Amino acid sequence: MQQVSQSEDKEFAAVIHPWKVFFDQKWNRDFFHNPLTNESVWELPEDVQQRVIKYYELKEQDEQAEEEPNNIVKYLDPKDRVSKEEDPKTIMSRPARKQVEQSLAVTYAYKQGDQEYNIWYDKFLTNDKFRDREVAPTRCNPEVDSGYTKADFMEKFSSYFCYHFAKGCCVEGVNCKWYHRIPTYEECTHIDQVRDVFGRTRHASHRDDMAGVGSFMKECRTLLVSDYKMPNGNDPLKQMYEILFRHFSAWGEVENININPGKGHAFVKYSHRCMAEFAKEAMNNQSLDSGEVISIKWAQEVEDTENDKVAKDFKHKHRFDKKAAKKAKAKEPEKYESGYGEERTDEDKLGEELKMNLSQAEFEQYKKKKKEVDENVSRMAQILSRLEKQDNDEEEEEGEGAEGGAAGGDQGFKGYVPPDKNDLPLFTK
Repeated sequence: MQQVSQSEDKEFAAVIHPWKVFFDQKWNRDFFHNPLTNESVWELPEDVQQRVIKYYELKEQDEQAEEEPNNIVKYLDPKDRVSKEEDPKTIMSRPARKQVEQSLAVTYAYKQGDQEYNIWYDKFLTNDKFRDREVAPTRCNPEVDSGYTKADFMEKFSSYFCYHFAKGCCVEGVNCKWYHRIPTYEECTHIDQVRDVFGRTRHASHRDDMAGVGSFMKECRTLLVSDYKMPNGNDPLKQMYEILFRHFSAWGEVENININPGKGHAFVKYSHRCMAEFAKEAMNNQSLDSGEVISIKWAQEVEDTENDKVAKDFKHKHRFDKKAAKKAKAKEPEKYESGYGEERTDEDKLGEELKMNLSQAEFEQYKKKKKEVDENVSRMAQILSRLEKQDNDEEEEEGEGAEGGAAGGDQGFKGYVPPDKNDLPLFTK
């Protein structure tokens, strides 16, 4: 009998106390012994088994939390993590209402020429990004404003979502040619990649200030929220997570929230980029619970692909002194590739390209095959070198070579070596 390794785990030993785990070599299985009652059993009692099951469930949850930390699960209670989602049948059973009676499109339109002009900076006042921001005059209320429009019947599956509905200022109501509801995940997947959820054309790159429509080159699902006010209370951080989740979960499925109180901003990540696009327009210049005017922009996401990670690792591995690299590249530019200061052969470049495109197992198999080929090439080079040397010796001794050729018949070819003197390496693979 020997005690198994699980007994060395203090947490597990505390869970099954006073039982201890031992291994029976005769029966080749574990058994449990209670030193207090001197009882040995194959299976733990029912109450202890339930504790063990609960222990492993919590341990698995902790491992998952370490791999993918989710602040929503960490800071919010289960009852606070339930977002309000209205039944689609209920939405389609009522007509969309007019959010305002008079259009406010001029408020959200780009203005030029109707404000003061600054001759020193060659721009109008409305182009100044540092101008005072005002709280949005309207706000969408999905529970009240959502409903069917002409788009649901006349242009079904071809329309986009109403931009003014997201802002809370659509004057068309049921006569609008765009959808008046919150996009579902299935509807988001049907939207064209080059357009946003409102039908606006996306660009190849983000704006310098990370505002605007966004980029179609990268799926950005995270919003940068700033200018919010932390609440006053016993646990302001937890309250802030609850406030952000309550306000932003109304526009789509929120995957995670990350608040950085030191820098005064927060990151809100959605399950699809179209939900983030809708939330960005719906919440920009809105107020939360403290009457502030929040600002929302696109976040620089750090979700790198496997190729991006390999490229970054390679650049970090081949970092170099720039001055030394420039001198070396000036002398022999053909040996160096732009962006790296270390000499690299064509084989190195080929291996790096393969590593970028192959899995780890495929790349290891490629290296193994390449090693075999290199060994065979080396053996062939030795054989050719030996034969060439033998040819030179025979040319110097032409008489002996002719006699050997006549005596050997078919074996009198140039470079022939008798079997008893042949010590050249042979191919074994």
